[in-house]
Amino acid sequence: MIFGLRPKDAPGFRLDDVHCGEYGIWLLNSKFPGLPSTQDRRVSIPGRDGAYDFGFDFDALTLSLDVAIEGTSEADVRFRVRQIAAWLDPRKGQRKLVFDADPDRFYYVRFSGSMDVEMTARIGQATLTFLVADPYAYGEEQTIALAETYTIHNPGTADAFPVFDVTLKQPTTFLALVTPDQFMLLGNPDAVDQTPVVAESKAIYDPMDNLAVWQTGTYVEDGLIQGSFKTTGVSFQVADFGPATGGWAGPALKRSAATPLQDFRVEAHVTFRSNSKNEMGRLEIYLLDPNGSVVAKMSIYDIWSGMELTKVYMRAGTDQGVMETFGKSKGALNDFDGLMKIQRKGTQWTAYLARIDANWRNYDIIQTTFNDMQGKYQSKVAQVEIHMGRYQSTAPTATMAIGTLTLYELDDPGANEVPYIGDAGDTITIDHNRAAVYRNGEPMMSLVDPSSDFFALPPGDTSLSIEPWDAVDSATVTLQPRYL
Repeated sequence: MIFGLRPKDAPGFRLDDVHCGEYGIWLLNSKFPGLPSTQDRRVSIPGRDGAYDFGFDFDALTLSLDVAIEGTSEADVRFRVRQIAAWLDPRKGQRKLVFDADPDRFYYVRFSGSMDVEMTARIGQATLTFLVADPYAYGEEQTIALAETYTIHNPGTADAFPVFDVTLKQPTTFLALVTPDQFMLLGNPDAVDQTPVVAESKAIYDPMDNLAVWQTGTYVEDGLIQGSFKTTGVSFQVADFGPATGGWAGPALKRSAATPLQDFRVEAHVTFRSNSKNEMGRLEIYLLDPNGSVVAKMSIYDIWSGMELTKVYMRAGTDQGVMETFGKSKGALNDFDGLMKIQRKGTQWTAYLARIDANWRNYDIIQTTFNDMQGKYQSKVAQVEIHMGRYQSTAPTATMAIGTLTLYELDDPGANEVPYIGDAGDTITIDHNRAAVYRNGEPMMSLVDPSSDFFALPPGDTSLSIEPWDAVDSATVTLQPRYL
């Protein structure tokens, strides 16, 4: 202990940005992990000296910290120990640990073992043990703007796994990241005898900023059309549900595609959040044929009084369910902000549901399919209709909103045609850490050429080129250095 200092002002460590001194902890001793132990892969052959060496893997680290816990009395020390136990609770999972002596590096740790405290008057002594399953220290994440050819510097002492975000300014059939030793190719360049084609075109694209392009809806199920919508500039929400009725009621709007579509996908950014367990509501998106009959429906709703419980249902026609879910468990879809999609290509129907994070990456993905083998659900899509409703006089779900809504026409490229993998404004993310590819946040592993590899950047400088650069509006790489 350092006399003249309070524990929170003395050198120690931070766990999730909380300093150990806040709990009266003094760091007495810690072993610095210079190099993780190895798990050697070797095979010995009887009658032959030595062994065959098949390499190694680094084992997990264990950090053991000898600490003193200072209190005003033995009772105070015991109180602090219970607070520390709650702070270190391993059920909180992996967390960031930073030593004051090495403030620019951190470890992902979880408390391991027990905390046995030896009491001496108003001082307790213990050893805190942390499991470092990933045996590297990390530096702070950095994001760098790229040019067509760029030298990326990895300041760490171990390989780092980059994340590239490339925003397009024009359609392209391929995107390649090339280093002196490795490459990642998405899609395919078009040969001289091939023609680039659009595999999916936007029949309707609506950022939901203009009510004037929509008409009053003509069809909702089990309810009345009344009231009105408003736009926030980025989404449609209800301005007025109209008077209370004996069932469901609320506004509905529709708009038409230029021509009816056979193979299609509709996707919408949807927000559905309650402020109270007593609120109820439904948000529905219908796809209608030229005669106004239902081709497909997507809905998210809470119809349970006294309990917040959100459910999603998507179907083909009026009776064929494609997805019906509460999420991973009941309540998992509460406070939903994400994407809803339904698609038909040939006889195959696909429903897709995902939350979106701050970077528009999709997560908590649910995808289900239905094969219309008998061809019962093949009517063409001509219109999209949206509806939001409340039940009787019950308080409606606080936030029901539809953001960008897009209806795509899907086409199959011919033998001498190469499909575009992205359009102007699309952002393609190549995440070498997760070995994943996204387009506008949606997983797109089908774009990866089989000869490609996800790669790491070694310590030091690596030259990288992006092709075709004339299709790129901007590109960045996000790198988190790692240290042995």
